[in-house]
Amino acid sequence: MNSEIEQKCPMCSLCYAAMRQHLMKAHKVCNRVELRLILKASNGRVAEPLICTICNEKKVRLDKHLLSSHKYLTSASRADLFRCSKKEWVLGQLRLLRASNPSPPMVSYLDIRPEDLAREDQEVARTVSLLSAAPSAAPAAEPAAPATQPACHGCRIREAENAKLRGTVAILMGRERMHRPPRRRFQRAEEDLCMAKPGFEELMDLFYERELGAKSGLKDQDNCKQRVANIREFVILCCDGVPQKSLTALKEERRLTVAVGKLKEKGLAPTTIKKKMVDVTVFFKWLKRASPVRVRLSQKVLGCLIDQIRKHQKDLARDVVRHQQRVRRRKTANLLKAADHSQFIDLASRKLPLYLSRLEKSLEDRDLQMFFGLLAGLMVTTSGHRINTIRNLTVQEVEEAVHVWGDTYILYIKSHKTRGTFGDAKVALQAEEYGVMVKAMESRDCFPGGMSNHYFFNQSGKQSRTLLAAFQAVWKEIGMKEPAPSFVGMRSSMATHAHRALPAEAATAVSEAMCHCTAARFYAANHSPEKTSN
Repeated sequence: MNSEIEQKCPMCSLCYAAMRQHLMKAHKVCNRVELRLILKASNGRVAEPLICTICNEKKVRLDKHLLSSHKYLTSASRADLFRCSKKEWVLGQLRLLRASNPSPPMVSYLDIRPEDLAREDQEVARTVSLLSAAPSAAPAAEPAAPATQPACHGCRIREAENAKLRGTVAILMGRERMHRPPRRRFQRAEEDLCMAKPGFEELMDLFYERELGAKSGLKDQDNCKQRVANIREFVILCCDGVPQKSLTALKEERRLTVAVGKLKEKGLAPTTIKKKMVDVTVFFKWLKRASPVRVRLSQKVLGCLIDQIRKHQKDLARDVVRHQQRVRRRKTANLLKAADHSQFIDLASRKLPLYLSRLEKSLEDRDLQMFFGLLAGLMVTTSGHRINTIRNLTVQEVEEAVHVWGDTYILYIKSHKTRGTFGDAKVALQAEEYGVMVKAMESRDCFPGGMSNHYFFNQSGKQSRTLLAAFQAVWKEIGMKEPAPSFVGMRSSMATHAHRALPAEAATAVSEAMCHCTAARFYAANHSPEKTSN
């Protein structure tokens, strides 16, 4: 037998070269669909879209997704998650096949979970108890049933008990098929086929559910996912790979220092490292408060871990201040002039109808994205809102715009980051600009994804993610001075000029209009050289 082509049987855990023949002869697998799925579970050749167990999204190339989106994972961790996703797909197909009551019947029991067995036992016990509670004798006036039918009370009970016994025998036979030979001393236990997610990922899912709670906003979900991703990356760095659910590797406090050093070696900004440590502190506090099952970290150990994280945060405080000063100096050097800011607003307002006319004539996706980029840039430069706030604009919110005075319309955007503090985000538009927005909705049905509820949509009907690239292309096309700024640069320019030229009360009003009470802290650049010298 050639060991290079041997494969492990998922039903008996033995290795065979002719796996198809082994399944058909030894395990009597007659259903072709079941045979094909078990072979996929054995050789791991699943060419189907798989669900990422970390972000719960279906990906056509999960291996590339893990390599590009979850770079903090080691190669062994990525291989384990990839294998678990393929196993979960096979188990799901087996469950669907079992639910369809196939013919010939299934032989394997790989897809049966312990909770399914418990539920079936409860149903059978309930049936037997109901039959036992029935009257033992039929009324005298009722004619007797033929002897060939199980019409009497005792026969019905016996038939239910026989059905229960047949189910128990089938389950035991399946478990016997799945029984694995005893492993040698110091040999690691093989991963069960039915266990699709590692215990650590189950712990992360539980923390995500508790952290999200009753929040239902998209931004709340994104924030919770980002927090879970930060925690996962930090813990994996601490444990040199995906840890067990018990997290016993974290008992060594030196691992925290090693993880912080690895984050610095990656070249992450001090503010990013600080954010990750804040999220890890929240996670440790939750472990200390909730005490999840199978987590073997005592209250004392968790308290020491929290104190250690706080010490690292204090040591990082100086680096954070220096980093913020460098960012301010860079923003000051690249600050967009107020004249360029005003020039773009004037050009964008005049060019917007021309871009709409070009879109209506060509009906091409490129012209649609260019129109979206010009419109989004105009809304950001006039309101100072984040681009995600503009991206969250819906068709209904455009239709419900309020005409306040003269030729001014106000858009109220409900979904944005700081809605709990400032309420709906407000965007003021001139009557001509608002008319162009409404007219553009008439040709939405001509584009793929035009039935989307989002105003800025892409071909799949989701929010457009190419607004920045389209905006910078439009900036160059209309003749503005290069290089084209980013949306954050436009927001920084607006906040800086407002705090330099306006009184304190007016500057505060501008910050509130931008829906950011700390605009001066995070977005405004340094003072001008003249004011600094004075």
